[in-house]
Amino acid sequence: MVKKKAYVVLIIILGVFIYLLWSFFRTSYQIQQSVHNMDLRYQQPSANQQHIVLISQELDNPYWRSVEKGARNAADKWDMQMEYIGPIRINPDEQIRYLEKAIASKVDGIIVQGSRDPKLLSLLTKAKQKHIPILTIDTDAPNSERLAYIGTDNFTSGKLLGEYVANRMNGKGTIGVIMGSRSADNHKLRVKGFLESIKSYPELSVKSIEESNISQIQASQMAEKMMRAYPDINVMVGTSALDGLGIIQAAENIGRESIHIYGFDNLKETKQAIQTGKMEATLEQEPAMMGYKSVQLLHQVFTGHSVKTQYFTPIDVLRKEDVK
Repeated sequence: MVKKKAYVVLIIILGVFIYLLWSFFRTSYQIQQSVHNMDLRYQQPSANQQHIVLISQELDNPYWRSVEKGARNAADKWDMQMEYIGPIRINPDEQIRYLEKAIASKVDGIIVQGSRDPKLLSLLTKAKQKHIPILTIDTDAPNSERLAYIGTDNFTSGKLLGEYVANRMNGKGTIGVIMGSRSADNHKLRVKGFLESIKSYPELSVKSIEESNISQIQASQMAEKMMRAYPDINVMVGTSALDGLGIIQAAENIGRESIHIYGFDNLKETKQAIQTGKMEATLEQEPAMMGYKSVQLLHQVFTGHSVKTQYFTPIDVLRKEDVK
């Protein structure tokens, strides 16, 4: 009887193993077919279509998905084939590898986040030599061979937010800053503009600046650490789309809901936080417009028109009375 039960158990285990093995090969085949179909899509555009590539900083970041949405709308309008790629998590080296592949594939145009990385600057020169127009988006690569920059004037946006905070706090307060990235020019410029704006208010000072790596979890951890280390902080500012939400979470964790919180970007969750009073205001950018305008500029280039070297998209402070 025992042997019979063991035999039945063995048969069941074998059956489960065969099923899992079959599922693995089936899934692998489906992935291969999807990749094959994608390769065909990108390698064989119609004779009249331009193949363009948008390289994001972080593939599924809500901000970059908004950029993608605007770019796709423009690509559909001008009948272009657009590929949207980027690292799953922020990885500058991986971004550069994507750029290398796009240039090697001889695409018609590239939109990529800029930086001062020598490797990226070298690739921009290489692309120009191959007559591939490259636009930088969100963050510029000044003094490079990029054709144009499309995005926020980050220094000015930091100044604007600083002026708003100073006015709301009547020129008095102790501030903690969570910046998305210490290595990204756009975040460095936002902080620089913010500090420039508040330096004329002697009773308004920045106590600490920490990095979130554009992660809501890390923003929350850094903000909580900062609030515990400096109990006199009564204002918190974030420079990326997820920083403000992380700061809110930290304030709730340690019972500091009365702290004045200011963020960046207009995610749905950010606007809800402003409506409920958890966040006072946010600096609103136009990522979808950045994506749309970038593709529009490539269309102008493809049709023989000249373009300016800088296109700054609108920025504004979004307050409770502005949120609908």
